[in-house]
Amino acid sequence: MKTRQRKFTLLSLVSSLSLLVILAACIHLAGCGLSVYNPAKACKGYTLISNNEQAKLLDMQGNIIKTWKINSFPAKMFPGGSVMGQGGFGVARLELSQIVQLDWNGNEEWKFTDWDEVDGVMSARVHHDFQRDGNPVGYYAPGQEPQSHGGKVLVLGRLDTVDPEISKVPLLDDVVYEVDWDTGVATQLWKASEHFDELGFDEEAKQLIYNGGGDYLHVNSLSRLGPNKWYDPETGEGDPRFHPDNLIMDSRESNIIWIVNMAESEDYEVGEVVWRVGPDYSPGTPEGDKLGQIIGQHHAHMIPKGLPGEGNILLFDNGGLAGYPKLARTYSRILEFDPTTLDLVWSYQSPNFFSYYISSAQRLPNGNTLIDEGSTGRIFEVTPGGEIVWQYIDGAGIQMLGSVYRAYRVPPEWVPGNPAGYTPWSELYEEPEPAEGASSPGEEAGAAEGEEASPPAPEPGGTPLQPAEQVPASP
Repeated sequence: MKTRQRKFTLLSLVSSLSLLVILAACIHLAGCGLSVYNPAKACKGYTLISNNEQAKLLDMQGNIIKTWKINSFPAKMFPGGSVMGQGGFGVARLELSQIVQLDWNGNEEWKFTDWDEVDGVMSARVHHDFQRDGNPVGYYAPGQEPQSHGGKVLVLGRLDTVDPEISKVPLLDDVVYEVDWDTGVATQLWKASEHFDELGFDEEAKQLIYNGGGDYLHVNSLSRLGPNKWYDPETGEGDPRFHPDNLIMDSRESNIIWIVNMAESEDYEVGEVVWRVGPDYSPGTPEGDKLGQIIGQHHAHMIPKGLPGEGNILLFDNGGLAGYPKLARTYSRILEFDPTTLDLVWSYQSPNFFSYYISSAQRLPNGNTLIDEGSTGRIFEVTPGGEIVWQYIDGAGIQMLGSVYRAYRVPPEWVPGNPAGYTPWSELYEEPEPAEGASSPGEEAGAAEGEEASPPAPEPGGTPLQPAEQVPASP
């Protein structure tokens, strides 16, 4: 009995010391609110912060311009100032019963609940992500404005699934469906359990999932690839895995990122997983050798056409604890890589940069990257060289006490009245429409050779990456 007590005491001490180390590593002493702003280098706009119970919009000085009482897991703003989020019953990190859109003044414009029945009540069962027609990723891209009203809403949702070949425990299955704004009709596009064998699990992982079931994937990001340089659907030239209609998702629990075919094709079935990174990052694999171990990642997406780095995959590689079996790491990384070669294009890593869960990364039109270190509540903008040019801390700035699921920098022209008076991004970062009969700069500079002008990808910057640790979790 005394031996068991000593072992329990030692285990408790080790666990407590480990927690203290993590907390100490993630206290940002700059204080709350705005702590860094370099007007000459920052991308001037408004920042939408997604908390659990509200969304709030900040100017570059850290002033709160507007708040909305809406569950923000995440919240997204559209042209005209409308904000979409969630509501109703449920737990945000698992699912909520309503998709809701509010106007600039907080009035409800649209709501959807009719996906699946939960305890006798119809529910949207929405979790972690959604997208609007017109824009693949939910943030600014030149010439790709999200549709504020009408069209369709792409939703990451849930269904309960019993599949004894996958697990002896019922699955909290990830699904993708699309809702028609006008009719409210929802159509299922993809269901995870139907493509389980395409996700690359080895026998050990399959056994762990068989015993555990439940929320075994925990998909936390969903977007379309959108127009990109890898494939042209009009000509059929390029790699059809990167058709603009295809979906990209990532799974926190399994450390996998994948692309799903959504196009009618002679090469692939609709719904087939056609591209995948993970779950195996061991030495000798392309993922392991080029990217290192990815753990518990969030917000993996393709950088939209028209932005620096367009066509590359951008993600927040959290670290923390995830995988089958569990792997652990106590620092985070931002990774940008070429999806055709897995070559690393750009990365950011620095001391004390760590978010155990949630978090996001957005490529800005000036080449900077907006990073949400969600579990501390720190949102900051970095240059391609890794310099922090804007930083705001929402809350205490302490690991696990922050709760900013995502943050988005919003163009001034989407905000009614543009109260801070920032220059519209359409003037700064978009080519003006050529006058009738005039040639565009791209035509003058190389269209004769069939070249298309596009912003250059950011050069590699930030702290050089260190090989990711692969540490089995403690029992």
